[in-house]
Amino acid sequence: FILYLPYYISGGMSGFSGLGLVATRTTLVQFLEFAALFLFAVCSLLVIFVLSKREIFRGRRVISVAILVFVATIISAVLLDFWLLIIVIPLGLLSLYYIYRSKPKSEREFVLVLLIMSAALAFFCDFLYIDDALDGDWARFNTVMKLYHQLWVFFAISAACGVFYVLNNLGRKTKAIWLSALVILILASLIHPIASTTSMLGGRNTHWGISRGTLDGMAYIQVTDKGDYDAIRWINEEIGGSPVILEAPGNPGLFSSRVSAFTGLPTVIGWGAWELMWRRDRGEVEERNRDVDMIYNTLDNDEAMELLRKYDVEYIYIGTLEQETYESEGLQKFATQLEDYHPVYGHEGVTIFKVRGE
Repeated sequence: FILYLPYYISGGMSGFSGLGLVATRTTLVQFLEFAALFLFAVCSLLVIFVLSKREIFRGRRVISVAILVFVATIISAVLLDFWLLIIVIPLGLLSLYYIYRSKPKSEREFVLVLLIMSAALAFFCDFLYIDDALDGDWARFNTVMKLYHQLWVFFAISAACGVFYVLNNLGRKTKAIWLSALVILILASLIHPIASTTSMLGGRNTHWGISRGTLDGMAYIQVTDKGDYDAIRWINEEIGGSPVILEAPGNPGLFSSRVSAFTGLPTVIGWGAWELMWRRDRGEVEERNRDVDMIYNTLDNDEAMELLRKYDVEYIYIGTLEQETYESEGLQKFATQLEDYHPVYGHEGVTIFKVRGE
């Protein structure tokens, strides 16, 4: 958090504007769909820990406080429609109490710290959300998507430790029953990855004309636009460093920004809608869009050169997308003004010009 502060104070994360109160929360069924396997292991772990330290959970005061907390949790869950409290409060408080009373400390307490973090993250996502460019029903989308990754890690490590401790502290018959339940939950959890993988690789689904599985993220470009595919491979092989390359602006979900995406070279503007979402600086995004359009479309070469220098552009890419987006007269100037532009690549309908220095 401290290391992040300079970035936040400087306004670098302009897409973040504070915290908001969650209106629509995760249901118990939804959370169990996500964490049933983990909860089974960690709850079993807590039972083992409690049984091994029975003396710290005895006494009238402890029992009275536990009953009070339980009743308060149920009432809060009903009144606030916050049913996740039934899981996270016992999980967090029981772990915290065990850590506090245990002496000497051991690796058990570290596992319980992970459980406390799991409970805290789950509670946070149902109590507050990070206010970004999304709103309405999608307001907490990014909060849940990002923080549940961390929740998964904390839960998974704790659950793995839980399996170890339980298997080493149960009798033979009890262990067989427990293992049977664990295997059933593991198999249930494997349905989605197995089903989704086989359906994607089975040849029944077609994405960008591809019906076979591949780890090559560029494979679809070879099918959709062979010219772009060959040009991008040439750039990766022949252009070193990180020069700015100009291409048509794009938006998420569309075939755009493909050159900068697959070469790693910076461009003037990539996914404009994405920039608006995370920067909330409409003025700069629109300015860059206008400038790129002007460079490609204008018949005034001096104006184009001025804008190219403004963004330190060294290469100009003209592929199918640029030819479909911009006026042919504007694009033609790059081929006629050879004192300013040097053609370095031409193949399959794609031309790349290098901007000559002054």
